[in-house]
Amino acid sequence: MPTPLNDFDILELKVFCFGQNQLAVNVMHFEVQSHTGTPTLGALATTFDALIGPLYVQWLSAAAEYRGITLGVVAPSIVAPEIRNANAGVGTVAGDMMPTQVAGVVSFRTATVGREGRGRVYLPFFGESANSLLGRVTGTALTLMDNFAAAVTPDIVDAQGGGDDVTIHMCILHRATMTSTLVNGYLVREKWGTQRKRGAWGKENVVPF
Repeated sequence: MPTPLNDFDILELKVFCFGQNQLAVNVMHFEVQSHTGTPTLGALATTFDALIGPLYVQWLSAAAEYRGITLGVVAPSIVAPEIRNANAGVGTVAGDMMPTQVAGVVSFRTATVGREGRGRVYLPFFGESANSLLGRVTGTALTLMDNFAAAVTPDIVDAQGGGDDVTIHMCILHRATMTSTLVNGYLVREKWGTQRKRGAWGKENVVPF
């Protein structure tokens, strides 16, 4: 039975990419701002896969791939995630891949001052062409990262047909209280970040679906 969405549901989106036997998982949260009719979690998951997949494929090395997403509800009541991978595909950037632990960094901001009002994602598996001679993110790669951030930070309106619509907005989840604060801006970083658990010396990660 389809899961209906309600105002103030907090959603957890996980994006899965795979490269050189390592799995990268980007986790983001969104809050339902409003809805009409009976929009469903499954339909929204389909929309996210269509939105996210092509953006990831643009910067992924040809040695890596976008594998799909899961979307679940984490508050006020937990709902098992939906899996979508219709837009799974291999990266389009030719040439060597950067080390698996190297990542592009996008920081998210809220009106709350301090660490609890910030979040970030470590975007995985860029090709070496994204790295400048000075060891920074190239202008082309920064544009691709900005396109991603600009797609996920404003209101996302999902018109599911038949009068079923839902509007969601990215948020920072506070796990201690399972409450959230809405994101109101982002910063694309010119320096590379690292995710140690994606390193070549680490345990090989398994794709969950």
